[in-house]
Amino acid sequence: MMKKNLLLLPLAALLISCGGGHYWKGADIGWATQLEASGQYFYNEEGEKVECTRLMKDLGLDAVRFRVWVDPSKHGNWNGAEDLLVKASRARDLGMEIMIDF
Repeated sequence: MMKKNLLLLPLAALLISCGGGHYWKGADIGWATQLEASGQYFYNEEGEKVECTRLMKDLGLDAVRFRVWVDPSKHGNWNGAEDLLVKASRARDLGMEIMIDF
């Protein structure tokens, strides 16, 4: 039986104005795919397993931030171009804004 892990996300809110008085509510979830690969999961209040980006959207966030490493091979190949595309596609499909730190 696989152990369920409930992750309480320390959401470092990103409040960024785009002019006109609108602010995006977001979080850096660049580690989501790495946690998934290690068997960590995310759950909503009802205890249902939910993909991390979807959970952020469901919680009212409208933006996510990802980081890209200069040399991903030094970090287990996480946060490189391929990993970024997976995460960015998830956010795009949910209509979320995407911010990338290089």
